[in-house]
Amino acid sequence: MPSVKHYKPSAEINAIVRATLERTPISSLLDKREAVVLERIACGAGSTYWYYCADQRSFETIKLELQPGSLVSFYFDGRLKKALYSKEVKEEILKIAEAEHDAVIGRLTDDGIHIEVDFVSGTADLDEFILETKPSTPLIYGSFPGRDNDGVHAITVQIPDSDGVTRKHSY
Repeated sequence: MPSVKHYKPSAEINAIVRATLERTPISSLLDKREAVVLERIACGAGSTYWYYCADQRSFETIKLELQPGSLVSFYFDGRLKKALYSKEVKEEILKIAEAEHDAVIGRLTDDGIHIEVDFVSGTADLDEFILETKPSTPLIYGSFPGRDNDGVHAITVQIPDSDGVTRKHSY
């Protein structure tokens, strides 16, 4: 499982990220709902970073970590659920894993923003993940989400490269 990143972009990159995200309805949607955020890293061979965006303060923190060229999705519709671990949650995760060959599961870190994500394909994987998780730690789980962008339930935006140009990248 990749560790939570601690990326510190320059002021120029921060300005590019801020300008890009301000052109979307993300901020107004956050006034009504929380979001799970998936950052797909440009040319990162499938590398991702995950965040929980509960409010405008969280959004400001997340903006400061997004990398140039990343494809960033904000999911507002609950497709990735937040809950404490329980028998019902376990059953739901295992149903997803059975239907789709794996399920996304993550633990919210103490800062309430970063999510340590893994993928489980069955009971053994899930039990191992849970053994390393404090009982009071909220989990985020569901199917691996697509790059949806309907402006209401999900918004996906590409962050321009460090020179301000938006280019196609592999993710």
